Amino acid sequence: MKLRLVTLLGLLFLIKNTFAQQEFKKINLDSLVLVTPIVDAAKMGDGNSNTFNAEFSSKISKYLFDNLRQKFPGSKYKNIPDLETLPQREYIDITHNYLAWTKSKKIKGFVDAPPVLVQNDVEFTLHIAVSGYYGPSAYNGIYANLFIIDNKLRKIIYCDRLSKAFTEITDQQAVCKLVLKLVEKYVTFKPNQR
Repeated sequence: MKLRLVTLLGLLFLIKNTFAQQEFKKINLDSLVLVTPIVDAAKMGDGNSNTFNAEFSSKISKYLFDNLRQKFPGSKYKNIPDLETLPQREYIDITHNYLAWTKSKKIKGFVDAPPVLVQNDVEFTLHIAVSGYYGPSAYNGIYANLFIIDNKLRKIIYCDRLSKAFTEITDQQAVCKLVLKLVEKYVTFKPNQR
């Protein structure tokens, strides 16, 4: 009985490691396009209510996009103007909800990508969505979400999130540093590493 249990646990360990290895294969930089990041910057007061700041969100999005283009020279980039003016409800659908759905279905199957993010002229789309708060609240922080879409399948194949607590989203350098750390986990400059 003990031998069967040890064998079963060993088999489960091998299966888990196999999925983990498949999950973290890096995407080649030359096979993807980076689309406009979405940024949701909101001022948080002493309570739980917050106020979305569209102008500041757009400013951080542009700063982040410019920094990513500088960090990954020669890559493909696509500005999707609609993303910069998305209502907050649609932003939440693309970021928080898709991230939660993808995380819960990671082994069962991939999640349909938001149609606005699918780019048919390249193999993969890399999309970054950042949210965060600033102001006199204890809930300040930066939350960076990464999505990689297989454009042929029209599915989100990778998603991940990093956060930095107690840092206001107004710290644009901290936003860039967090996003770059996340992107470098999934993207490589080396050819044929996939």
